[in-house]
Amino acid sequence: MRYYFYSFILLFLSSWLNADEQKTFMVKGLFSVGIPQANLEWTKLQDIKISDKNQETKLSDTEGEMYFCGKPTENKLIMLIVEKKKASRSSSRIVKLKDFYNEINKQFENIKVQIIEEKGLTFQAPVPDRVTCSLIFKKQNGDNIYLQLLFIFGENTYTFQVISPSKEESEKIITSLSNSFEELATNSHEIFTESGLFAIEIPRKGFVWKKKGQNNQICYECKKDGSQLSILLYVVEKEINQKEDQKKLLEYYAKNRIGQFIKDNLKIIQEPKVLLSPYDSTEGVFFIKAKSAQGNIIDQKCMAIFGKKSYVLEVYGPEKENPLALLNEIANSFKEL
Repeated sequence: MRYYFYSFILLFLSSWLNADEQKTFMVKGLFSVGIPQANLEWTKLQDIKISDKNQETKLSDTEGEMYFCGKPTENKLIMLIVEKKKASRSSSRIVKLKDFYNEINKQFENIKVQIIEEKGLTFQAPVPDRVTCSLIFKKQNGDNIYLQLLFIFGENTYTFQVISPSKEESEKIITSLSNSFEELATNSHEIFTESGLFAIEIPRKGFVWKKKGQNNQICYECKKDGSQLSILLYVVEKEINQKEDQKKLLEYYAKNRIGQFIKDNLKIIQEPKVLLSPYDSTEGVFFIKAKSAQGNIIDQKCMAIFGKKSYVLEVYGPEKENPLALLNEIANSFKEL
């Protein structure tokens, strides 16, 4: 009798102590997140492909997943979009935020709903690893809709959306999601480190970074035997802050690449145009396209990263192997030490 009595007491205490304990939803190798309210549950809706909206870059689609938390009868919406793409640079994060904001605005305009207030959304560098913002929309009948957004930039990009007719409820839910979220995805790439200078990913299996001398410059090459793709990283040992000087550096490397293409009997079919990032004073790019005598298209994509020193990343190879996607991949992994 005493045994059953104490068992009952322990069971009661356990239930009481864990009454407010939040349940967790986990996707192995991706993330775990709390279930924000007792009557809700997370469900995977579908695998998705996220298209690059910039027609100039023409990057390949990004794999993603979509999750829903709630019930069909609920008057609130809780969504999570997982984009299996890293966005470590402020410029790529700002593009993500702008694209999402424009898409949300467009969708609400289509149903005659207007934004009347926004808070927390920033398009200025630096962009932190987590961005929380809120938007208030007004329906035609005068009622408000409250939208809370949480962007988490890690090994993948995670976007939470909470839509509710209650401001307090939407804020409480997004806070709960932020506090309970944990990324489980890890970087599967090896890292090449040059002490005191930089760290950068080895982007694909079989590729190797090596230091090489080239015209009295500090230069590193990443290449795989048998691959036509080549990656070069030049280190310019000075800080360049002025836009005009940044542009001159990129023009210098563009001129050198054109000279090399001509030397290799390639016909230039797209002249380089130097572009400095409108969002971030630490980046600039140019692209060149050439054609071989056999009709093959060769792409050369270049990005300069300006920090304590200046770094110029070049990727070139057959157009069909998408050098731009590779450039974005390794630039996202670059870190100045």
